[in-house]
Amino acid sequence: KLLRIKPLKSMADLRKEAAVSVPPRHSYAKSADLVDLATVVQGLHYDLRYTTSNNLFGEPLVLSKKAYLDRSAAQALGRVQKDLRSYGYGLVIWEAYRSWSDFKLATLALGEKYKNYLPKAENGFSHNTGRSIAVSLYELSTGDAVPMICDVDSVSLAQYSDYPGGTELERWQRDLLREQMTKEGFTASKNKWWHFDYDHKTKYQILNISEP
Repeated sequence: KLLRIKPLKSMADLRKEAAVSVPPRHSYAKSADLVDLATVVQGLHYDLRYTTSNNLFGEPLVLSKKAYLDRSAAQALGRVQKDLRSYGYGLVIWEAYRSWSDFKLATLALGEKYKNYLPKAENGFSHNTGRSIAVSLYELSTGDAVPMICDVDSVSLAQYSDYPGGTELERWQRDLLREQMTKEGFTASKNKWWHFDYDHKTKYQILNISEP
């Protein structure tokens, strides 16, 4: 089951409200060195859901069509991409860095009913730090996306990383992705099999840059 939400206000009005909102200020020592993933890692496929209408809001949330990530995380992702070749797979990028304003827009669009789906805007979101990424797999032989155990933003037991259902192949593909990502320094989410954080024990600055 895919979560679909109809915002109570137009996305254009909510975007204006988000644009004048003030992001949180933290005195964390580390700040991401954002890079365009396409310039660092070869062979990635991009299905940036929040730049399209194929997401829980039914319309674009993020205006930038590029995927940015911290340089060290991007280099680690490149090693994952390389290691997956021996299994016949490559990485699909569903989401990478998201500016705080875009995150604020998402929290406004969720409304009161779904407010707990994301962290509170005043605390920021891991995707605002440039170290979080949502990924899936594609087949090297065909270029086609792998039909994984569930889609991004699914609201079902299948979203959990230890879900015992699905087919044996689906579980193996999900677990292979987690194994390869964690080997290179990413921490897997227990609640969303597609979500990974790089260097998750370090506190990073919340960033509000639309186009680095």
